[in-house]
Amino acid sequence: MLFLANIQGLHQSCGYADFIDKYLQIPAYGIQPPAFSNSSADENCSTIATMVTHAEIKISPFFDQLQICSMCPLLYDPLGSPTTILYLQSGSTVYFDRSDVKAAMQAPQNVEWNECTAGVFADHSAHGS
Repeated sequence: MLFLANIQGLHQSCGYADFIDKYLQIPAYGIQPPAFSNSSADENCSTIATMVTHAEIKISPFFDQLQICSMCPLLYDPLGSPTTILYLQSGSTVYFDRSDVKAAMQAPQNVEWNECTAGVFADHSAHGS
């Protein structure tokens, strides 16, 4: 109950409640801003989604907010992690990370496939990883 009370308090103090009341109504108040930002100095305001996600995973390690019908056992997906759960079956290879697939697409061999990034191939070598 303490966690829920904390989240509800942040919902109010960070301005999320006011934003929802103003912009997520029918009929619409006006054009919704491109991104919600708050002026609060509370660092928890910027991490509230992460806090909730971590709490969800503690209750059910297989819960996925993008695919709420996911169940145990997780199904293998050759793209690696098409959901919020990072799962790759033991011994398997992400399809777009295979050297033959990269060669066929004329993609660089020295980068790792990443489904959710500015570009589908993220160059981790520049970041030391």
